[in-house]
Amino acid sequence: MTYKMVISKPTKNALTETNPDNLIFSSDYNTLKYDTSGSVSVDYVQNPSGYTYYSGSINHALGYIPAFYVFVNRDTGSNSYYEPCPFYLGAIPLRQYFYTYITTTYLYFVCQMYSLGGAGDENKNASFRYFIFKNNTGL
Repeated sequence: MTYKMVISKPTKNALTETNPDNLIFSSDYNTLKYDTSGSVSVDYVQNPSGYTYYSGSINHALGYIPAFYVFVNRDTGSNSYYEPCPFYLGAIPLRQYFYTYITTTYLYFVCQMYSLGGAGDENKNASFRYFIFKNNTGL
């Protein structure tokens, strides 16, 4: 006998439902398998002259490119909150890019600033919250 776990949506019978659109969860389908999570802090200068890159990284050591997602919390004072990454903020004369990329061994966190200058340098910090899954994306 094979066992499985099924959670159906309200008013649907988990014992008889076969339409995946009517299920909340079914062990018949693959799901993301959690591996690790954490946060990385990257200091940056908000108003540099020209393009400037600031970065951090973590070693996931999985040996393949896993599924992952990242949120970023920019240092915005009392209104700080996490936003999905990549995040772009563009206003003249300043452009801010916050993004990540992954290799078979590392997850990189990047703050890319562009400024026409004259706005005055301001030291800031971005907190990246990451979630890495065991799923091999096949890339």
